[in-house]
Amino acid sequence: MPISGRIVAGWTASMLALGLSALAAIVVAALWLNTRAEMHLSEALEATELRQSAEGLWSALLAAESSQRGYILTGNEIYLSPYDSAQIKSRDELDRIRGFLNKNRQKAQLVDQLSSVIDAKLKEMQALIRLKSERKDDEVLFIFNTNAGKSLMDETNIYLTSISLDSDERVEAGIREQSRNAVWLRTVTFLAAMLIVAVSIVTAVIVRSYAADIVAARNTIAAANANLEYRVNERTAELSKARDLAEMLLAEVNHRVSNSLSLVISLIRLQLRSTSDGQSRQVLEQTATRIQAIAQMHKTLFTSGSIGDVSVDQYLGAVMKHLIETVGAERGGIRLSWKFDPIVLNTTEAIHCGIIATEWVTNAYKYAYPDGDGEIRVRLIREDGSIVLSVEDDGIGFDKQEPTKGTGLGSRIVQAIASQMRARAEHIHHQPGLTARLTLALEESVTWRPSAGNVPSHA
Repeated sequence: MPISGRIVAGWTASMLALGLSALAAIVVAALWLNTRAEMHLSEALEATELRQSAEGLWSALLAAESSQRGYILTGNEIYLSPYDSAQIKSRDELDRIRGFLNKNRQKAQLVDQLSSVIDAKLKEMQALIRLKSERKDDEVLFIFNTNAGKSLMDETNIYLTSISLDSDERVEAGIREQSRNAVWLRTVTFLAAMLIVAVSIVTAVIVRSYAADIVAARNTIAAANANLEYRVNERTAELSKARDLAEMLLAEVNHRVSNSLSLVISLIRLQLRSTSDGQSRQVLEQTATRIQAIAQMHKTLFTSGSIGDVSVDQYLGAVMKHLIETVGAERGGIRLSWKFDPIVLNTTEAIHCGIIATEWVTNAYKYAYPDGDGEIRVRLIREDGSIVLSVEDDGIGFDKQEPTKGTGLGSRIVQAIASQMRARAEHIHHQPGLTARLTLALEESVTWRPSAGNVPSHA
């Protein structure tokens, strides 16, 4: 049964937790044993110092007693100097012993008893020295014969021996416990190490099994991918053929639509030649011009190989050339120039721009220069996040108070198209001249990108 990644993650987490627990057990045991070792070391040092103080006290008392007897036997005061030093040392050692044992109430009582015996011994030695200095040898001999001093030394030796033995027992007890603790530490370390080894082995087995499953799954996926790649390539080839066929059919449709619109334009122009009414001729001319703008779009589509996008600069350039050949031929003194930034729009937006440009340029040809001499400038630029189409002249302009020249259908067409495009169409008056301006915001609904090339100015 294949091992899933979740099982591997769960087992790995569990094994890691066990390993960390074993490691933590070793660390905790080591810390605890280290604390205990430091405590026992401190106790051992204290017991050793206590034993040394007890031995030092006994040595000082023996030295004091020896110096005192030397003075008593010889009467030489030179023995009194070592006696004084030994007496002082004995009291210092007694104070150290009291400092060590006062923490325990029972030991404090022992120290009090020891202190009483030592004080009595020191007083006894001091009394003998005083009697010797007063030359009362009989009294000195009498005190010696009572063995009181020997009894005090024996009692002192018992107390000090008890203190020394107690210190030795404390040191031995600490050593025994340290030995037991070392055994515990070795045991815990061994068990934890065995657990870590077991965890490592189990984890290695699981990971190895999981890796084998991954390799098998990868091989299966590779085989499936190879089959899928073959099928995708086969399907891609079929789709490519279908796309080429669709593009060919679409180009053929555009070509046929362009030819059909050209036929319609030809029929309108035939009708135009047989019509003598001026207003009717004007309407037919405008209709032919508008249809020509749409026909030019379909011609651009089937010649460029594009399906849904159009290079507006190239398309409008073709429209301008047609206007020069038709409307401009009748007004030979008027010059038409243009400059378009390389911009690509979707087909619908491009057709709208072509129709509006046709309307404005045609109006400029007809009404801007009554004397037949002037210039019309057409621009397509990208400006502040918008696409701006403008038609500018230096002619007579128009007065809003005057009645509209012509039928006014062109203005209604422009406003309707601008509304559909969500664009703003406006007229800007100059002194002299007029600028018709269309501003199209680059929103998500507008497909825009720079085209491959630029169309230079023409005249």
